[in-house]
Amino acid sequence: MLLPFVFYSLFAGAGEEAREVAYKKMIEMNNVGLNRLAVGMTRAQVSMIMANVYAQEGGRLDNPWQIEKSGDLEVHYYLSRVHPPFSPISVSQATPVVFRNGELVGVGSGFLRQLTRAARAGYGLAPEELTVEQRLEKLNDLFRQGLIEADVYHARQKEILQGL
Repeated sequence: MLLPFVFYSLFAGAGEEAREVAYKKMIEMNNVGLNRLAVGMTRAQVSMIMANVYAQEGGRLDNPWQIEKSGDLEVHYYLSRVHPPFSPISVSQATPVVFRNGELVGVGSGFLRQLTRAARAGYGLAPEELTVEQRLEKLNDLFRQGLIEADVYHARQKEILQGL
């Protein structure tokens, strides 16, 4: 019966105590909620749609399962796929929901990969026209926003400094 879930997901939210549900039920609820999200929603609107629940599966699994923050970006990972038996839960079982300055900018691993690639491509645009300080500043911005990994950051930083 979908109606009670839709009602609950619309009016569940911040400030309300999370309730425990079965692990597979949480995944089912997340998939319904994820399909209702739209770019431009605020973090609060997304929280109202996504159920305020948790599950016990070898330990407490909050919803969202994981949150990463970097600069003006925030990524909430909602579990959306069941993990194989006897294996730990990983990011591959979750769907990323990406916010910039508190506004939903995209959903899904594909979107997150595109965002990361765009940031890397943006770094590569005409670097010879920028001063060393500008290149380092741009690199630092990308890293702080979480658009490039630490290993890429350090490698690029080394390249820029070797050019002095």
